[in-house]
Amino acid sequence: MRAMNPEPRPVFFDPSQRRVVWVRRALLLTSTALLALLAVFAASIAAVPLVRRPGLQRPRFVPDNPRRAGNDHEPIHRLGPEKPFSPTGTQAATGRGSGIVGGFFVNWDSASVASLKLHAADLTHLFPGWLHLTKSGGLLVGDSDPTDDAARKVARENRLRVIPLVNNYADDIKDFDEARLHKLLTSPEKRSALIAGMLDYCAKNGYPGVLLDLETEREDDRAALAGLAGELATAFHAHGKSVSACTQAGDPEVAAQIARPCDFIVPMLYDVHWATGTAGPIAPESWVLSQLDALLKLVPKDKLVLAVGNYAYDWERGKPGAQTLTFGEAMLTAKESQDGNDGVVKWDAESQNPFFTYEEGATRHDVWMLDAASAWNIAKAAAARGVTGRALWYLGSEDPTLWSFFGHADDFARPRDLGSVEYGFEIDFEGEGELLEVATLPQPGRRALTLDARG
Repeated sequence: MRAMNPEPRPVFFDPSQRRVVWVRRALLLTSTALLALLAVFAASIAAVPLVRRPGLQRPRFVPDNPRRAGNDHEPIHRLGPEKPFSPTGTQAATGRGSGIVGGFFVNWDSASVASLKLHAADLTHLFPGWLHLTKSGGLLVGDSDPTDDAARKVARENRLRVIPLVNNYADDIKDFDEARLHKLLTSPEKRSALIAGMLDYCAKNGYPGVLLDLETEREDDRAALAGLAGELATAFHAHGKSVSACTQAGDPEVAAQIARPCDFIVPMLYDVHWATGTAGPIAPESWVLSQLDALLKLVPKDKLVLAVGNYAYDWERGKPGAQTLTFGEAMLTAKESQDGNDGVVKWDAESQNPFFTYEEGATRHDVWMLDAASAWNIAKAAAARGVTGRALWYLGSEDPTLWSFFGHADDFARPRDLGSVEYGFEIDFEGEGELLEVATLPQPGRRALTLDARG
């Protein structure tokens, strides 16, 4: 007779209940340890100082921000007491360009507001690119970027005269749109609506005037710009506000016609070689001064505010067009390309413009620049001719040494100040991601100077 099997028991059967006590204790200790680790982690986060996100974009020369239509801008208080202005009529407005030190402000390059903050004390006027033409020739307002608010604040604090610029630049074609300008110039109704819109915009915001930057290669439309300037001056002068206009190089007669009803004009004497053309000096000194002398025969010197460029073009040999660079980007390109004569910035004796060459892979590049030295020569020569008004294209793109003489307290007797280059308001980003690591700080640069018989 076989013995009967005992009744099977569960594997984890613990009649004494001792095991469950130890399991509970282990779970409690584990939970406590995890909570302690979480507390330490949270404390470490709180202990690290928070760094504000820079919010800086890669500098760009051509605007690519979408423009928002309408006049839903934020009004600001008047920047300061206006000087009394008695208009003399649109046939011969009194010149008010002498002594102006202006800066073009753009909201598509974060370096622009950084430069403005550093150098506002050297300026008298700010020319922000806030107004644009629509495809139909209407008015488009684009002043709602956060950097625009910062620029307005700096302008108020430094009592700058803010004169908004209106242009026919189009984001979709990355160029000045001749078609939309033609629609405006050939329609009395569109011109009247545009003038009324700009006057209302300036009145609501307390701006003392407007600056036209309407560019075209059509000769008939260039001539028609004088009529638009006259109509604009009639409306603006009646309200004690100024009218000014940027003028293209090459036709001093047209520039003189535009200047007649304006308080001042801003001749843009650069881009002999431009981004869509062939490589070469951007603003040869002899050409600039010949253009200026031609203007002075037709336009009073107190109506001229000379536009001074500070930027670079990088042409790749064998390919059409060039990349536009700020001075800082050009210097970084030169530094990273140094190899023998590559990356060494040289001075072209004929054009009085700096340049350098470099090789990238199997391709040669030619980089032509406008810097503080080229600007010093031009500004000094203009001042010797009685033209003391000048404006920088554009704030944020410039050689920082420019400010050793460019301000309203200029001193052309000290060219040696151009020898030191201190750069600090533009950041170069390498790679992408959420974490930033400072690779290197700006290093001071040196410019070797030689003076000729003219100084």
